Amino acid sequence: MEKKRKLRRYDTPFGRCYLLGHPPFEKIMPSVTTVLSQKKLQYVEDLREKLGEEKLAQISQNAALRGTAMHKYLENYLIALKANGDGDKALLYTQKKTPGELREDGIADDRIAWGRDLFYNFIHEGVFDRIKSVIFTEQFMWSLKHLFAGTADFGFIHTDDNEVIADFKSASGHRGEDVVRKYKKQGAAYCIAYEEINNKPIKNFQIWISSPEGMQIEILEGEELEYMKQEFLALCQKFHASWDVEPIRKYYIEHYLTK
Repeated sequence: MEKKRKLRRYDTPFGRCYLLGHPPFEKIMPSVTTVLSQKKLQYVEDLREKLGEEKLAQISQNAALRGTAMHKYLENYLIALKANGDGDKALLYTQKKTPGELREDGIADDRIAWGRDLFYNFIHEGVFDRIKSVIFTEQFMWSLKHLFAGTADFGFIHTDDNEVIADFKSASGHRGEDVVRKYKKQGAAYCIAYEEINNKPIKNFQIWISSPEGMQIEILEGEELEYMKQEFLALCQKFHASWDVEPIRKYYIEHYLTK
């Protein structure tokens, strides 16, 4: 019997990638974020010059833990919302379940509290009111045509009955144009992949950014969405022109198949 094709996410010294099938793999695809990492954000480079590599790494680590905590609250909330459609029950579910899961992952209580407060922004500002029903949470997206893959935070049916893909972001403050533009390219990539997999258009991608200042909602649609798709595909083509998958294949075999 033929084995079912499987897609797995894999972090390597050469960047994050997705592996399709079974070793030695049908396809090895770079992650959307790996493709986007070709273009450095100017504000990050300015911080590196101002603070130094070590201090910047510490800030990045704190931000990652903050984001992990917020995402876990959101993920559990949306899983419960998808299951029963009741926002109050979903809130009670994530309040009860999430802190223990994060502690098991070694995340400190102060980071858990920070992520929880960022999650509460979604509740207090009525962001979830636009959700008619949840389609998916934390789902792999990939394109065999353009050879890239990623993980979209969630998809939902909007109150206007259109399908929407959305991504969560945490931040220390309002995000500027250069960062939002990178987020939009990421969203455009997810739309390309979703359309290829499901053979249906996605006309609206949303970025939900939570910070101590509140919610920042960015919407990508229409001509801008089509433009961002082309920008991402150009970056993807450039990336593949110099990407060598063999070191990744070899690294996986050496570390997972020869033990």
